[in-house]
Amino acid sequence: IDVGDDGICLSSGSTNELRTPWPNHPASPVRNLTIRGATIRSKSSGIKFSAIHFGQLADHGDIHSVHVANVTIVNSSRGIGFQQRTGSGSIYDVTFENVTIQTLYPTGANWWGSGEPIWITSVPQETNQRANDTLSGTIHNVTFRNVHAIGDNGILISGGSAAPIDDLVFEHCSFAVSIVGNVSCAKGVPGLLPTGCRDYRPREANAVVYSNTSVLALEGRGSVRFVGTSVTFSNGREPWWRSAEEGGLCGMVPGSVWNVSGLQCAPALPAKWPMAGITFTGDRYCPNVTMGSSRGLSSLRHLASTGATHVALVVTQYQWSINSTEVFPLFDSADVPPAYYTYKTEKDDDLRAALREARELGLQVLLKPHVDPLEDNTPIGNTWRGDIGRHFDTSQWEAWFASYGRMLLHYAVMAEEAGVAMLSMNCELITANAQDGHWRDLVGRVRAIFSGLLTTAPNGHGHQFLVTWWDAVDIIGVDLYDPIAGDSVQEMVLSWGPYLAGLYALHANYSRPVVLTEVGYCSGACDRTHSASAGDLQRQADHYEALLRASANATAAGWFLGAFWWNWDTDGAFGPGDVCLTPQWKPAEQILRRYYRATTPQPAVPLDTPLCVGVGTCTK
Repeated sequence: IDVGDDGICLSSGSTNELRTPWPNHPASPVRNLTIRGATIRSKSSGIKFSAIHFGQLADHGDIHSVHVANVTIVNSSRGIGFQQRTGSGSIYDVTFENVTIQTLYPTGANWWGSGEPIWITSVPQETNQRANDTLSGTIHNVTFRNVHAIGDNGILISGGSAAPIDDLVFEHCSFAVSIVGNVSCAKGVPGLLPTGCRDYRPREANAVVYSNTSVLALEGRGSVRFVGTSVTFSNGREPWWRSAEEGGLCGMVPGSVWNVSGLQCAPALPAKWPMAGITFTGDRYCPNVTMGSSRGLSSLRHLASTGATHVALVVTQYQWSINSTEVFPLFDSADVPPAYYTYKTEKDDDLRAALREARELGLQVLLKPHVDPLEDNTPIGNTWRGDIGRHFDTSQWEAWFASYGRMLLHYAVMAEEAGVAMLSMNCELITANAQDGHWRDLVGRVRAIFSGLLTTAPNGHGHQFLVTWWDAVDIIGVDLYDPIAGDSVQEMVLSWGPYLAGLYALHANYSRPVVLTEVGYCSGACDRTHSASAGDLQRQADHYEALLRASANATAAGWFLGAFWWNWDTDGAFGPGDVCLTPQWKPAEQILRRYYRATTPQPAVPLDTPLCVGVGTCTK
């Protein structure tokens, strides 16, 4: 069979709304079919299973009980294709045995097919022709046995969340991406450099997504089992072929959830966050090692080696209680007897030294002033910074903003002198954030001094939605510590869905991009009386990977910029034995190094005795 369009097409529904001999009559199923001993060359699919309906046809039927054996498909734009788009019909109980496939990118721009040896897609059509064009049918129980394929592009298996692809089996198969014919998926697009792609046509939106190539790409949801199956690149190396580290052999498109057995399918690394950040903490969080000390700067260099592009430098000032109106620094920790924390403020000279070092390391800085109460402060007290001003009257708010403003403007001057990229207006001042007019006035005063970006950092748990002055700053920031459920990375990825949807709503409402100004997870029971197990450390790493994967689509869409992980201590020797939120020297750091594309080797663990010894309950 040597044809321009599909070689053999099994269709249980009309693919053309003009072809309607029986209006409003449901299509019958295609079933009990054997294809044996064929040789096929096609400008589209060699063999295609088409479950789609248009126009007046009410729905399509099932396609099932199909056996394909001893078939050769050569020089085709696509080998075997499953095209499920609309309706309730399913494709199931299909077996392929002893099949050889060779595919290549087509030269024209209009042919469906982009060199995929096997292409299984169950995705919505997104047509506006009929209100009931929805997809509820499934693809399941499909077996490939002794199938061997080579092509310009890889295999694509894409199952939607409403229509996952289940019970796929590959037994004793081999698949290779090679330079067979036309090499690139540019498809005649003017000016487009050679590239790979994922081709979803027929589909109205995002029909062709240009991306790097995996030999086998899994997308959406489903389950697949491999037995004695190999996947390889051969015959050279093209720039758009993914590395093994990036899921080049068998990779999952970011955000996908697949149950895979018999083959290592690494999640393809999503695009690096524009703000690949980490929060660097000294003062009250590590009072014995200043940011500007040799030990502190060494820890900052270790932070930069992860591949981070941004660092948040935290500096903390204080007030006596949540009812006080004066904000002040504590440069000498002896001024206040230590309670849970040894209260201290990073000195300006140490902060400037860290700013200089960050600039030399190529890190962009978020300067993040905090204010905390000294009396009755958590975790041993009953109040925290979010309660500041809870009992203020109008005159007290005036006095507090005058004092807080002097503090913030001081750091705004320092930030401008040091070329800081972004300054935070406050951190988690939940009660104070309701003072819309005061904050707008202070933003104006800061902008008169500081030319960089402005953000603010309300606590999560819904408090980000109560801020009414997001339009006054450049970037929406959230310190997000809401609970993420799940016992696996995949379950955690799904748990992120509602939180990302809420962040997107903020972005849409205020036309501002979003960054997580803090996010972090304990590597244990969040209590230092507990010793971290290997499982505890891995769970922290899983939380890191889940956010990096779950946010991939939001990052690609341009509205989610990234996150600043809490927290990286100034003491480089601190971390390996701590059960709290630090990632340094733990599996979580390795996740950061992978997703942040670290190119500098991790330094050796210092042999020094840690000076930042934490106590009690983990807090931030």
